[in-house]
Amino acid sequence: MRSFSLQHKMKTQWENPGSQRSTGSAGQGRVAPAQRKLQALMDGSPRVQHLARLQATMNGNPHIVQRVASGFVTALRADTTVQLAKLNIRKTDGTISGVSSFINRPPSNLGFQGQHLTAYVSFEQTVLSRVRDRKPSAAAAELREVIREILALPAMESPNQWNKHIHASLGAIDHALKAATTADEKTAANIVGVQIDGILRERNRVPGTAISEVGTTGHGEAKTAGALEMMETALRSGKAQAYGQPEMAQAVECLWALFDYDPPNPTDDQKLTKIKIRVLTHMMSVRTAFPEVFGWLTGNNKYWLIPYLRQHRAKFTALQRVSDQNLGAVELYVHANL
Repeated sequence: MRSFSLQHKMKTQWENPGSQRSTGSAGQGRVAPAQRKLQALMDGSPRVQHLARLQATMNGNPHIVQRVASGFVTALRADTTVQLAKLNIRKTDGTISGVSSFINRPPSNLGFQGQHLTAYVSFEQTVLSRVRDRKPSAAAAELREVIREILALPAMESPNQWNKHIHASLGAIDHALKAATTADEKTAANIVGVQIDGILRERNRVPGTAISEVGTTGHGEAKTAGALEMMETALRSGKAQAYGQPEMAQAVECLWALFDYDPPNPTDDQKLTKIKIRVLTHMMSVRTAFPEVFGWLTGNNKYWLIPYLRQHRAKFTALQRVSDQNLGAVELYVHANL
């Protein structure tokens, strides 16, 4: 049985070494030219909008699906030179063994990285969890489900001035992935590679993903997420029969280690509500990233995550300053809204 080591002493290491911060007074993060081109293409390109209209009227005709899917990839590559996620395809059965060449971490909802609440690496693991061991067309269907789960986050439920651009971009991505579900596997792989980049970009822009507040500080999130992905794979493949309480405890600790948030104990209902929403968003995010692990934990103990944190406060850095009474209120809210 493989053990999963944890690092609980944390310090800030969120900035991607390749990323840049703006020095302007507006505080907006610099975006690489290729990223700007891709963002403009996905957010408002007439060509992409035209392809979306075609997809809406193709009525399941496989020849039209193929033309639209191929045209979408051609449009992206003709309009911009971008780094595309690459699917690693097994020659034996055509399934995806992994993803390489993820894009550099895009700007957050703040325009710069800020303090991520749920670690960005969790978003990459979301992609891995949903595409691994599937053929590209099936992976496209799984990523469409990821989009629906992103749209269900508290900050995304109702389109407004802060998220409507994300709704529009995710809509275009969903149209492309829909075409990929019925395209040949080579074309589907190309489309999925493009749309992985778009999903990561849009998830990182969801309001509340990063904040400019003093909180916990963390490192080692990549190893933590990697340990969870190993558990995810073992559970999905049926090779985790020997897992028990020790592995459950380690999984819970890993899931909380991906949450970089230690606010002051709230002094009014408004502040408590903010904490409730942020904890709920984290729970929904790790459920999307590690669905097998999350289902396994909640299936064995329905309310395992927050009660475990409350019973083992010394093990964690997240939510340390929140009183047990207020954390109990957070627990009730999260369990009622998951």
